[in-house]
Amino acid sequence: MNLDTIISHFSADEGKTPTDRQELVKSRFFQNKNKSHAYVLLPPWGQKLIFFAPLRKRILQKGDCLLEYEFVKGILTADCRLSLHYSRYIFNKIIKDLKNLKKGGIKQFTVIGTSVGSMVAIKTANHEPAVKKLILNTPGNCQAEIIWSSIRLRYIKKYLEKQGMSITKLKKLWEEMLPENNLDKLKGKELFINLSRADLVVPYANGQKLVGKMREIGLNPTVMENNNLGHYLTILKYYFSPNII
Repeated sequence: MNLDTIISHFSADEGKTPTDRQELVKSRFFQNKNKSHAYVLLPPWGQKLIFFAPLRKRILQKGDCLLEYEFVKGILTADCRLSLHYSRYIFNKIIKDLKNLKKGGIKQFTVIGTSVGSMVAIKTANHEPAVKKLILNTPGNCQAEIIWSSIRLRYIKKYLEKQGMSITKLKKLWEEMLPENNLDKLKGKELFINLSRADLVVPYANGQKLVGKMREIGLNPTVMENNNLGHYLTILKYYFSPNII
């Protein structure tokens, strides 16, 4: 059985809804030898900072600075308007953090986004000119489409349908945050994408659509695929043995 199915069965809940915006996101910065370049790590849904440990070690060994984030699981909720509010807050915080680092001497960033974090990573790279490299693990083109097709998010889809929400309406509501709508300023940046044909959480078709839309506007992402690992093992493989950083 695909590990995506097993994990999704035991973790199909949205977690505690934050009561304070300060609870939404944690961050940690590591100063290092190369004070002009920093990596920015944006996590999967519900991942704690500790899970970055193997990737963090490799980056710090390279001598680069590192800014890493942790988002509470409750940022993705069946209340789609609240999710939009949370997404805006997190995005604005990241942009503010990058501006502060630039004032401190950082000149370039490499952003690594994984799963849900890849959605924020794309918008961040599209907005911030100092992001020169973007690495995406198991990304998709559209959060709304993912909810309608992901085995892990069926309960959100079911709730939204009961409230009269359709995928078309949700795409309109979340329009500003969708990866497929945040590609126009990525030209000239290095783009790397890791996908799995066996991914059932952010289905492979959604990753393919993202790649297709990038190529339609003249972007040339380097795409690496595996046949059998699925969502979670693709993430773990990258963390422990990154094909590029």
